[in-house]
Amino acid sequence: MEYFLAFYIAAIIFCMARLYFPAYRFTAKLFPESMLIKYKVLGFLITLVLFTLAAPILLIIAFSDKYTENFIVTYVDEILKHDTRKN
Repeated sequence: MEYFLAFYIAAIIFCMARLYFPAYRFTAKLFPESMLIKYKVLGFLITLVLFTLAAPILLIIAFSDKYTENFIVTYVDEILKHDTRKN
């Protein structure tokens, strides 16, 4: 059981390093006033919980450069689409 738990935690860390942090940096460059950038701790915790639930699926995406790039572009596109301010 401890081997499974160690693998699962390592998979979550690997997915966060390959998927979340590049997407975060890309979002910070494109849209620095985004809610994800403004509330970075909350965004990190929410993403961590979701990545914990979806780690087996995300691990497949994280191992492929093509899928990783597609994930990051889609993730940032959705953030920008849902985070537009209408003032």
